[in-house]
Amino acid sequence: MAIYGFRCSCGLYVEVERPMADATLPNDCACGKQMQRVFHTPIVSVRPNAGELMSKALSGEEVPPSWTKEKTKATAKSMIKK
Repeated sequence: MAIYGFRCSCGLYVEVERPMADATLPNDCACGKQMQRVFHTPIVSVRPNAGELMSKALSGEEVPPSWTKEKTKATAKSMIKK
């Protein structure tokens, strides 16, 4: 099941859960008009390469606060042992 957003010219916005096979079906508003489908841009999150973060931390470069040198060294050592 997917969630589809619809907006009416009267200003009402609703989200409808329906199977993807029914994605093209229209949706009627409580005011009696047919609603228009609203398309949203998906959120894309890009994370830096973990190996790049480790090499930066080990060389002394600045890394995000969650990556301390000790944590990075411990992670690197555990990866080398495997």
